[in-house]
Amino acid sequence: MAEKFRLPPLLSGGVMLSWRCDNACRHCQYRCGPTADGAKMDAATLETVMAMLAGEPRLSGIHLAGGEATLDMDGLEQALLSAARHGVRVDYLETNGGFAIDLPAARSVFRRLRKAGLERALVSVSPYHNEFIPLERTLFAIQSAEEELPGGAFPWLERFIPMIAKMDVRRTHTLSEFLAANGFSPGDPRLLALFPLSTGGRSPAGLRAFYARRPIDAFAGESCADTLRNLSHFHVDPRGNIFPGHCPGVAPATADDPHAQQTPDEAPGLFALLEGGPAALARLAAERTDWTPDAAGYASGCDVCWHARGALARAGACPEVRPPSFYT
Repeated sequence: MAEKFRLPPLLSGGVMLSWRCDNACRHCQYRCGPTADGAKMDAATLETVMAMLAGEPRLSGIHLAGGEATLDMDGLEQALLSAARHGVRVDYLETNGGFAIDLPAARSVFRRLRKAGLERALVSVSPYHNEFIPLERTLFAIQSAEEELPGGAFPWLERFIPMIAKMDVRRTHTLSEFLAANGFSPGDPRLLALFPLSTGGRSPAGLRAFYARRPIDAFAGESCADTLRNLSHFHVDPRGNIFPGHCPGVAPATADDPHAQQTPDEAPGLFALLEGGPAALARLAAERTDWTPDAAGYASGCDVCWHARGALARAGACPEVRPPSFYT
């Protein structure tokens, strides 16, 4: 086992201003939603995060996100201004566009954010978002961003627009309605091929019909080392926890000390994932808590990991498995 671990230099990532979202999308790897941890990134943490990012020599830029960052326009505006003060490039805002009840409302939001320094917006488009956001609002958000922001909008993912537009754009639709309108059968794996999903967070439970369930032994030998050393798409949560790769809920460091050295005694869950992946973490959870595996099996290694991490977080057995609210 390696004796020490520290995060490599940060390259590109997102600053999560809140876990709270007006959606609870079934594919969300961050498990955001209306009942998620309501804590917002406070002013002191925001300044710590931006100062930390400004000191990263290889950082190319960041994006601002939530949850849904536009639920707190004052906080989002302050984040843009803080980034500008520290010389941190904001590549885009990630938004579900739910605020775009009509074009004037959407233009007003982006006009205000442009004055604070926003240049571009990623507007989420998928059948999962459409369960909460009518396509009409999504299109208002895209159009208004194109009109008001220097860099315009990029829909993620644009390929879904004509597929959702086969239905009434003024209302939301269930995933089943989307499947029927586009000739998919329930559980059709072609849908997963259309959307690059992480099989962590809420995805395995929310989209269980699409995944084959396997026992933990099927994931033996997998290592998470590449993900945990990948800082090309990190996230910083509202309390300053730094999540590498697409791995929310495992924080090897914080904004106070982004390259703090960790040892196996200090971060046992982290080292289990580095050395033996989800199967090793499952063994650790079984040893240190009353956790037992799901007899029905798991959709992915990430599914195993999240389930085992929940037990470790609730038991306080691994301080790097945080924040606890992610696992409630």
